Order: sequence, then structure tokens, then C-alpha cells
Amino acid sequence: MENQITTKPEVKIGEWYRSSMLYDFSVFLQFGEISAIRMFFNEWVIGLEVFFEGTSAGIVKGDQVDLSKQGIESDIIVLQKNEMIIEISGTKSKDGINCVRLRTNLNNTKSFGKSNLGEEFIYTFPNTYLRNLKAAFEKNCLCYIEPNFDFLSNYEVKPSNLIMCNDPGIQQTKTLGKVNKNIKHFNDYEVIKGKNARITEIKLHDDGDYVKGIYFKYNVEEYLAHLEQRCPKTKDHLLKLQEDEFINKIYVRSGDWIDHISIYTNKGNVISAGGFGGGPSVFVVPEGKRFIGISGGVSNYLNWFSAYYE
Repeated sequence: MENQITTKPEVKIGEWYRSSMLYDFSVFLQFGEISAIRMFFNEWVIGLEVFFEGTSAGIVKGDQVDLSKQGIESDIIVLQKNEMIIEISGTKSKDGINCVRLRTNLNNTKSFGKSNLGEEFIYTFPNTYLRNLKAAFEKNCLCYIEPNFDFLSNYEVKPSNLIMCNDPGIQQTKTLGKVNKNIKHFNDYEVIKGKNARITEIKLHDDGDYVKGIYFKYNVEEYLAHLEQRCPKTKDHLLKLQEDEFINKIYVRSGDWIDHISIYTNKGNVISAGGFGGGPSVFVVPEGKRFIGISGGVSNYLNWFSAYYE
């Protein structure tokens, strides 16, 4: 008889670094369970797309990866109703993840990448399934996977960290992080209100562990920059929005300051910064609404954060 486990297993495959791009797909658990996973690969796994009940979490990849280049392959595992992934295995080297294999409770198996490269890993646990995952990419490959195994009894139980933003009119979300006196406060909405503003660019700054600053560019203003101090480890992340593109989800990890931000758009694009510390919160607007601006406070880091929606 298999041994029973009473706590969720913690699995970490590979390593992530201060220069890595980090993604946490739990922002999409509101849609339900994982329904498909697509991976892109050559000698390493270089891109990833996770679907929750048919909704794509967007394609994430290293910032130097061009998925249109020759020699890049892709494949997908599509789950049937009540089918779930119960095992993750593959191979890894010091440079990244070479291969990922997924096996389901119906004994379907899909392999992505080059299984003849690197050293083997395999993880499966009694009465658990793959509920979610975190991933990190270096410039040209997947370097880290943190699969979140949950108990079968929690299947289709949705998380409670979702904050729906569906009040009428222009509203502000709750504040995350800590509002202190010795920081510089900002409020983009006070600058753009009444101007029919549209967000055209987003720039995030981090040091690999925490968010250091954030810029939004609007079609009626130059960059509204909120970054007090750069350091040698500060790196920049940029996302340019199309004319009909807007923000519909914001995922934040926070404690005394902002550990992580991921900003998602209606086009399936995502920009992320920071580490995996702090507790999670997910701001989501329903169809027909959008996030239009931000407020917060900065010192050495982004200390607190809030968003406006309409």
C-alpha cells in the first residue's frame, strides 16, 4: 500500500537566478484546472504555455528566444474531462531543463525536449495531482520548474486569493504591501483622470528578489516613472501594448513590500518582475472592464501598490 502524505510536497527542479524571468501561473486558477500544456523546445525547453479550462495563460519564454526560428519544435498535451497530470519527469543540466515528461491518471504521457541530454528527475506522489506551477527562464531556456502538487480532494476547489474588480464606475483596488512615511508616494490616476488616457507601455524593474520600480506610459503623458534607486543588480522588463490591448489581470506577491508583480493583457501577453516571496493576491476585472492606472510608493523597493479600474 502506498504511504499517505498529509502535507503538500515541495518540489524544485533546476535553479533560478537574479537575471531569470519568473512566472507563477496561479493567477489563472480562477478559471479552473489545467486543461492543456504546450512546450517549445530545441536542445532545451525554451517556451511554455499553460491552459486553464481552455484559457491560455500566455506564452512565456526567455527574453532572447525567437519562437519563429527554424529548428524550434512544439507539442501539446490536452487533458480530457477529469484527466489530470500526476507525474512530472525529464532531464536537466546546469544550463537548463533539457526535457519535460508529463504523465496523467489515464496513463497518457507526453515528452517535450531532448531526453538524451542531462540527468534524470521524476516526481509523483500518492493521491496528488499537478495543480499549478512556477517557472523561470534564463535568456534562452527554461532553467527552473516548481510544480505545485495538490491533493486529489482539492480538485476543482478554487483558491480564495482572487479579488474580483467589478464595482461600477472608476474604482481603486485594495492596497498591497505596507504604506510607510519615509517613501515617495505616487498616483498615476490623479495625473491622467479626465484625459481619456490609454496605457501604451509598461516597464518593471527588479533585482531578482523584489520589485524595485514600475513605469507606465500613457498616450497623454510621458513615462510616469516610479523608481528611486537603481543598483548593479537592477534589471528592466518592457511590454508595449497594441492599440486595442489592455490590462485585465494583475498578480502580486507581497508582505512588507512588493515581492513580485505579473501584469496580464487581453491579448495573452504578460510581463513579470520580482521573486517568489510574499503572499499572493490576484486582481481580475470581468469582461468589459480594464485596469487604467496605478498608485503606490517607492524607496529602495516598491513598498506598496494599488490599481485603478473602470
